[in-house]
Amino acid sequence: DLQHEEKKPKRSMNEKTLAVMPQHSQRRHHRRLGSASATRPCRLGSASDVADGANSSIVPVPREGEAWEALHLEFVKSAKQYRANSSRLLLLGDSITERLRGSKHMGKVRSGAVTQLPSVLRRKLSHWGTPLVFGMGGDETQHVLWRMMHGEVSAQMAADNGLFVSLLIGTNNLGNQLQSPSETARGVEAVSEWILTNMRAQLLVQAVLPRGPIHPEGYSMGSTSRARCSLDSAIDELNERIRESVDALAARHGPRVMHWRCGDHFFVAGALSQTFLPDRLHPEQQGYEVLLDCVASGLAQLRAASHLRLVP
Repeated sequence: DLQHEEKKPKRSMNEKTLAVMPQHSQRRHHRRLGSASATRPCRLGSASDVADGANSSIVPVPREGEAWEALHLEFVKSAKQYRANSSRLLLLGDSITERLRGSKHMGKVRSGAVTQLPSVLRRKLSHWGTPLVFGMGGDETQHVLWRMMHGEVSAQMAADNGLFVSLLIGTNNLGNQLQSPSETARGVEAVSEWILTNMRAQLLVQAVLPRGPIHPEGYSMGSTSRARCSLDSAIDELNERIRESVDALAARHGPRVMHWRCGDHFFVAGALSQTFLPDRLHPEQQGYEVLLDCVASGLAQLRAASHLRLVP
C-alpha cells in the first residue's frame, strides 16, 4: 500500500454533522481531498475494459512472496480452529485491516504504534468475541478472492449463519494497478458474491476510504516526487458502483448484505484529518477508533435487518 501527501481542500463540513447523518445524506456531502486545479485526476483503466476476460480484479490469483504465503497459511490455520462461541466476526481486507492484527507489511512488522491497535479492536467490538482479522497489506480484490477459495473460509465458518463479515477492499486496485472504478467495483462484487453464495454469513460491504494523491503511474510518490494525481472522483464513482452492486445483491440474497460508508468521518472542517489518516491512506489509533465506531454501527444495523442476535 502507498503513502502520500496532499493539499487541504477549501470546502468545509463539520465532522460531527457527518457522524449523525444517514448514509444517503453523507454521500451528498462527501468532500474532496484536494482542489481540482491543484491535482489532476488520475488516468485509470477505461470502462470498456470491464469485460470478464479483460478484468483482472475478478480473476482469483495469489501473490508471490514468502511473507504473503506465510500469513495466508496462518489465516487458514485460524479458519480451521473457528468456533462460533468464540468469534462471530470476520474482518476481511488489505493493510487497513491487517493493522488491526498488530502487524503491517504482511506480518513483517510487528512493532511500534501498530501493536496498540488490537486493543482498540477489542474495546470497540468487544461484544463480537475475538474477531478474526484476515487482512493482508497490498492485497487487491483478486487476491482476497483467491484466499477465500483456498482455505481462509473453513467448513465451520461457511455453515455459521451467525457469522458476520465486514469487507473493506478495493483501494489498491485503484492506487496500485490504476484499474477503473468499473473494474474495481466488479472485483468487490465478485468477492461479495462468493461470500454470499458459499457462506451463510451476513455481509457488511464497506465503501472504500478516502486517500491522498498518488504517483500517476500507480506507485508511491516518495518524499521528493512532485508528480501526483487525484483519486477523488474515482473513489466517488467506485463507491457509488459498490452501493449499486450491493443493492443488486440484496435483491437476490435478501437482508444478509448491506452497504456501509465510513469515509466521511475522516474529514474535519472539510479536510482529510491528519490525526485520523496521517499518511493519507492508513488510520492511526484515533482513526481506527473512528472507523471501528462506524463499523460497529453498520454491524448493528445489519444484525437488526437480519433479525439475528448474538448468542454467547
